Amino acid sequence: MPKGGASSGLRQLLHPLLYSPEKETLGAWQVLGASETWPLAHKCAEILDGELQIKFHEEYVESVLSLPLYLGAKEVSLPSSLRIVTLDDDHVVRRLDQIQLQRLNVQVEVKGSTAEEILGFPDYVASLDPPPDVLIIDQNLDHPVSRMPLVKGSSLLPQLREMGFKGKIIIKSVDTRQEDRRSYLKDGANAVVDKVAVRRPDFFARAIRDVLDGKSLRRPSDDTDCCSSSGMSLDESFNQASGDRPSVPLVNEDFLATIPEAVLNSILTQSFCDEQLSSMEAQVASLKDSYERYDNDMRRVVHRLQGSATSLGLLRLEHELSKFKLCPSAHNLALIDQTYSDTKDHLLRGRFNSEQQSAN
Repeated sequence: MPKGGASSGLRQLLHPLLYSPEKETLGAWQVLGASETWPLAHKCAEILDGELQIKFHEEYVESVLSLPLYLGAKEVSLPSSLRIVTLDDDHVVRRLDQIQLQRLNVQVEVKGSTAEEILGFPDYVASLDPPPDVLIIDQNLDHPVSRMPLVKGSSLLPQLREMGFKGKIIIKSVDTRQEDRRSYLKDGANAVVDKVAVRRPDFFARAIRDVLDGKSLRRPSDDTDCCSSSGMSLDESFNQASGDRPSVPLVNEDFLATIPEAVLNSILTQSFCDEQLSSMEAQVASLKDSYERYDNDMRRVVHRLQGSATSLGLLRLEHELSKFKLCPSAHNLALIDQTYSDTKDHLLRGRFNSEQQSAN
């Protein structure tokens, strides 16, 4: 196909989806299909400077299209006067939200450290003068101490609206199925974001920008710049592709690198070393216990543990928990246990050696 003409127009159309000026991460986009797809794949490869391979197997033909893929954050400016108040029951998530939003140069306040702060959130917002511009509310709010279910974030929205809040409300949840989203919007939310996606600063900034501009937010899995259903960013997914099945990285190292070292050490200690009910150590033990009893708490424990894994960028653990939710088997539980141990060893290895040696 000659350069220019229709080819040039298609290249211009696809360019914004495949390239970003801020960060360039070279990956490979692989498309596998039956032999009749190769003419289209050949044209795509030619247009986008890629490479097409045809592999002949005994019972089928495989076409493999590799394209240069550049993904990264688009610069999004938010007004420095923007005031955001968040509500989350998890102390780790509150700290991460505060760090992330402060880096976007907005004014932020985080709430949810006590049951009173959660249940009294509508009254607190109504008392603020001037009122905040945006509220970001976690959907599944548990008691910060007992970890028992307390209230759904969306159930606070009618009260917030009745008390006169006219700003934007974003619900943050791992439950972003279409029926869930419709329910949140009906209750008074302006947008819904996936907990996986908000750990991508570029997406978080664009989500806030879009809701301020009155745009509807797409599901992260529908957004080529966001995250796949496994919790990996697309560039991570493609880079991890090997053999017949892509492997899921243990953790999102890029995200963890954005957290100040002292804060990260504190978060990891709280998540993996503390005996409090909110720690991941306690949550994994609770999951195994509830599975043995196969009681009604199991789904709630899985959901909370998945939220904790998602918030910290623990990609493989989040992936295994998603599988367990679909099929709560002993095999999948064992995979969760092993993945948790591997993740803990990976994150803590060598991190606290100096402190332990000095203590001894």
